[in-house]
Amino acid sequence: MAERDHAPLSPPATAGGLGADPGPLAWLREALGHTLDATLAAVRQYVAAHERSRAEDLAAVDDSELRWQVQALHQAAGALDMVELPAEARTVAALQAVLERLVQRPLAAEAAVLPLVERGVWALRDQLQRHLRQQGLPGLALFPTYRDWQQWAQGRAHPADLWAVPLPPAVDPPRGPTVAPGPRVRTHLERLALPLLREGRPSAAAALAWLAGGVSRGVDDGAQRRFWLIAAAVFEGLAAQRLPLDVWAKLAQAALLRQLVAEGTNGAPSADGAASARWDAAAREWLYLAARIDPAPDDALPHAAVLWRAMGWQAPLRWDPEQRVLGAVDPHTVACVQAAAADVQRRWEATDAQGGTAPPAAAVAALAEALANGPDPWPDLADAWRAWAAHPEAVGAPSSEPVLALLGLQAELESIDPLDPAQADRLRTLADRLRSAAAGQALPPPPPWLSERYRAWSERAGARRLAAEWRHELASLEAAFEALWQ
Repeated sequence: MAERDHAPLSPPATAGGLGADPGPLAWLREALGHTLDATLAAVRQYVAAHERSRAEDLAAVDDSELRWQVQALHQAAGALDMVELPAEARTVAALQAVLERLVQRPLAAEAAVLPLVERGVWALRDQLQRHLRQQGLPGLALFPTYRDWQQWAQGRAHPADLWAVPLPPAVDPPRGPTVAPGPRVRTHLERLALPLLREGRPSAAAALAWLAGGVSRGVDDGAQRRFWLIAAAVFEGLAAQRLPLDVWAKLAQAALLRQLVAEGTNGAPSADGAASARWDAAAREWLYLAARIDPAPDDALPHAAVLWRAMGWQAPLRWDPEQRVLGAVDPHTVACVQAAAADVQRRWEATDAQGGTAPPAAAVAALAEALANGPDPWPDLADAWRAWAAHPEAVGAPSSEPVLALLGLQAELESIDPLDPAQADRLRTLADRLRSAAAGQALPPPPPWLSERYRAWSERAGARRLAAEWRHELASLEAAFEALWQ
């Protein structure tokens, strides 16, 4: 998981990862999908019931279904952890927190929570589908959804929560002066942090790197030594302007100052297990910052270079946790396009059986309207279908091009990926060929990928039908055995 999240990920469209083994996830797919669907239905029902209650008699609303889904989400999060998808598991746990707050605070059950849950469920399902195709994005791609749910549930969210990279083992800091921990450390940190936070002065960051490195050599506690080494690496990156002074860097520094005050010992060594846990929690967030030093540190950044060698990193973490890339397509829109395409195919087959050559124009218009609601380049393909339907002479003429365009579209709908430039190019090619056919122009032979993708789609569709038949037969057999046992 660490390798998957730390690989160079720019641009996002090429940010596929190693992901988890799709085999175990495939076994969980149906149960996870059912849990997410049931959760979405329960939230809709709960919000609708509260709206009716507020408009009518202010009667209490039954929350038993919502409580049941809380337990189901807890089990789903555990299952995702078992298949080595910790970021997905924590995101599901954030959705669980949303439902728990709805149960605890019924007044929060307003219509505004519905799109929040819906968009997040779309994103989560999108990520799981990508993992099944072995094209999963880094866990950080779920951060916008995770943050939305955590903030609504009044929880805290940080990208490091979804960045499954363990802390480094005991690492000796590079040689240099030693700074004894104590009250003076916090005083110097406060004095130097203000010009860095307010003005972004590299000189202040360099002084903080020197101070943090000295403390890492002067403290005896292992958790604190590791933290101060990581902090020195981060300050070196800020001083060299290889790390942006963004909101996460500022929040980390502010949290450090608060922690030093709360510790009471002002950073002095402590054998307290709880104190070590707090330092480790802070170290994980600072480690996330250190991983983003770009370009990779060299000997000019000694603490960062030591840390990177200990972690075995070769390339910086370039994934922007603020970008929303998952769940960009409404599943309802995809379902509408799939239904419209299937309807065109059925009508086409019926018309062909009667000696016709084309489906009714109304079915083609419905397909174009459904496509127009999708992301680029779907509207372009919608215009191409309208152009083909607008030329009766082209519609009535025997041509395989519309059939190929329809079959190619159905193959692409199986794995919609707005981040895949190759898929966008394929859809544009279908649109261009369909427009050319409508204009009566001569076309080159179909591209090889068209037949290959349709053949693969047909094979998977056949496998799904066979699996459904097996499940039906198995259910019948289990029912027969149950009846015999009774």
